[in-house]
Amino acid sequence: MLPVYRDFFLIEGGISTARTWRQQWRLAEICRELGFDTEAQDLYRAAAVDSQASGSCRIAAALYCNTQGDYATATELFQLEQKLDRDNPVAYQAYALMLKEQGRFEEAEVQFQQGLQADPTNGPTYQAYALMLKEQGRFEEAEVQFQQGLQADPTSGPTYQAYALMLKEQGRFEEARPLLEHTIRLQPYDVRYRIQWLNLVFYGLDAVDEANAVVKDLLPRDDITGSLRKHLRDTANLIDWRQSLLAGDAEAKHNVQRRSQYTTGS
Repeated sequence: MLPVYRDFFLIEGGISTARTWRQQWRLAEICRELGFDTEAQDLYRAAAVDSQASGSCRIAAALYCNTQGDYATATELFQLEQKLDRDNPVAYQAYALMLKEQGRFEEAEVQFQQGLQADPTNGPTYQAYALMLKEQGRFEEAEVQFQQGLQADPTSGPTYQAYALMLKEQGRFEEARPLLEHTIRLQPYDVRYRIQWLNLVFYGLDAVDEANAVVKDLLPRDDITGSLRKHLRDTANLIDWRQSLLAGDAEAKHNVQRRSQYTTGS
C-alpha cells in the first residue's frame, strides 16, 4: 500500500475514534501536514465548535478556514468565539482583518471598534485599524488611531514605524523622523528600520551628512544582503554625487540628473 493511502486510512480510523476537541485538533494538524485539507478543515471546525475548546483554538480554526476560502465557516467560528468570550480582542481583530481583505470595510470597522471596546489597551488592534483607515485615504482618522495605539502600548516598534511611514507618504518628513528614531531605539538590531530612517533623512530631508554616516556604518555589515544591499549601494553613490554637487563639482551635476534610474526603497 502506498504511504499516502496508508496515511489516509489511518486518518479515517482516527476520525471515527476522535472524541474530544483536543483529539480532533491533533488529528487536524496531522491531516494538514499530510495535505488532506478537506479532512483538516472538517476536524478543525469539529474541535472549534466544542464549548470546551480554547479561544486560541477557535480563532486558529477560523483563520485556517479563511485561507481555504471557506468564509462562511470562518465567520461562524469568529462569531462563536465572540459570543463565548466578549472580551477577547484577538477575535475581533482577526475577524476584522478577514472582512477587510474581502473589501467589507464598514463591517471590518465595526469589528475593530468592538475589539477596542473589549480591550482599550490592545495596541495591535489600534494599529490594524489605523492601517485600514490609511488604506481608505482617511488619514486624519488613521492618525488618531495610531496615537491612541501608542498611548496604549508605548513600546510597540511596529506602530511607531507604521505611523512614521504614513507621515512620510504625506510628505511630513520632520514629523516622521522622531517616530522612526524611537522605533530604532526600541528595536536597535532590526536593520530595516535604520534603512527606512536613512531613506527618510536623505531622500526626504536631504540631510546628506547624516545619511552618509549611516551608510558608512551599514555597508560593512554581513547581515544586509540582496535588494537591501543593492539599495544601500545605490544610495551611497547618490550621497557621493550629492556631496560633490554641494561642493560645486560640475561632473556631479551631470550624475545627479541620473537619479531617476534608481529606486528609493521604502
